[in-house]
Amino acid sequence: MPRSFVEYKARGFWVTDAYLRIWLFLLCSEIDALRDAQGWLAEARQDWSLTATKDWYRAWIDPELDLYVGDDPARMAELLRLVDRAKAQALSYGEHIPGDVLEACGFTEEVYPIDTELIAICGDAFTLVLKGEITWDAATAPTLPAEGGEVLRQRQND
Repeated sequence: MPRSFVEYKARGFWVTDAYLRIWLFLLCSEIDALRDAQGWLAEARQDWSLTATKDWYRAWIDPELDLYVGDDPARMAELLRLVDRAKAQALSYGEHIPGDVLEACGFTEEVYPIDTELIAICGDAFTLVLKGEITWDAATAPTLPAEGGEVLRQRQND
């Protein structure tokens, strides 16, 4: 499966593209729920939505966290709140991501089912990388969730 490196301040994690697209879709849903997203958040939402949906998809997925969050503590706090909400949304689906969400991301029934836990791991990784608690670079990072899910869980419990 194709994968991308999600990076913030030169640290990050590899993630399977399919899971990252679903994660970004859920994050966009939470931004949409705000109804008044402006500026950087509206720009991030537009970029992430294009990446996540069947309308447009690049070979390499880059959420551009350095660009959208940078060193701004208010942006960081806002995105972390949205990450928590998107993770809760994913887990609220039960065991699997619903077909309508997968279809909105351009997936066909060939990829069904996708476990919600796999998408929640992406959310955990976003939280940790934004907080500076992931120290992996592109050469040392595992691919989440398959290779690194357990490593990530251990890191959270430390």
